[in-house]
Amino acid sequence: MEQGVRIRMIGDRSLLPEDIVSTVSQIELMTRENKRAYLNVAFSYTSRNEITNAISKICDGYERGELDDNDINEETLFSCIYTNESPPPELMIRTSGEQRLSDFLLWQTAYSYLYFTDVLWPDFTAWHLMAAVFHYQRAFKQLEEAKKQKKIFNHNQPISSKAEKFILSTKEQHWKAMELAVKT
Repeated sequence: MEQGVRIRMIGDRSLLPEDIVSTVSQIELMTRENKRAYLNVAFSYTSRNEITNAISKICDGYERGELDDNDINEETLFSCIYTNESPPPELMIRTSGEQRLSDFLLWQTAYSYLYFTDVLWPDFTAWHLMAAVFHYQRAFKQLEEAKKQKKIFNHNQPISSKAEKFILSTKEQHWKAMELAVKT
């Protein structure tokens, strides 16, 4: 906590034992105000599950009258994904020679630099990390330009007060679930 790191567990908590969920929830609650750095730990995580869960929350909100048709947009969807309060990764490193993301952080890495290496994770050293960072630095200007274009085209969607209330309610529900998990 002294370092200002916010820790968040992302994934399907229902697949984990209660004692682990309780411990992870306690850690999340203890670090929830930290903003200096973010550590997202993935357990039982897939992007398909994350996006399906987000859409389900939005559908529930729509059915309860908390959202109107025009409130359902990229901003609302983003507010319901697991990492909604974390900045997206700037660099994604995939080890082992695989040239795919394996259903991992697909929404979040849309504008990240993807670095693929044949090195296996247990053999990945600081030198390999420096190589990845070097490649990222070379592509930095292009990535920033792509992010600017995305903001121009996608992030000018106004958020209604109704949608803002829904987003706030969703966040409050998340923290209440954390508090409940700690008590059990």
